[in-house]
Amino acid sequence: MKIKYIISILVSVLALSLLACPITQKNSRRTWMLTYLGRYSNANIDYASSVTVSPDGKHVYVSAYNADAVAWFTRDSGTGALTYGDRYSNTNIDYASSVTVSPDGKHVYVAAYNADAVAWFRPD
Repeated sequence: MKIKYIISILVSVLALSLLACPITQKNSRRTWMLTYLGRYSNANIDYASSVTVSPDGKHVYVSAYNADAVAWFTRDSGTGALTYGDRYSNTNIDYASSVTVSPDGKHVYVAAYNADAVAWFRPD
C-alpha cells in the first residue's frame, strides 16, 4: 500500500502515539507497525495541513488550510486521545499551511500561504 498526500505527520515521543496518520502498515525492511487509535474530522479543520504537539505534551495544534484556521486540542498523555478545544479563523491566517510551537510553549506560530504572512499567538 502506498501512502499519498500525507501533508504532516508528528510522532509524540512522550506517549508514543501517532497523530494525523489513519493507517496500519508493515514496513518490508523492518518490523514495525502503526496502530490506528482514532481521529477527529470536522469542517473546523478542513484540509488539515500541519500538526504539532506542545512541549509539555498537553496540547495539539492543527493548521487548517481551507478553513483559514488554527485549531487546538487537549491531549490525553496516557492514550494520545484528542479533545477539540476551539479554533482561531481569520483572514490574518488565510490558507493556514503550517503550525509550530516555540520550545518554551509560550507562542504558537502559523504560516499563512495566501496572506503571505506568519502569525503568532499566545496560548491562554
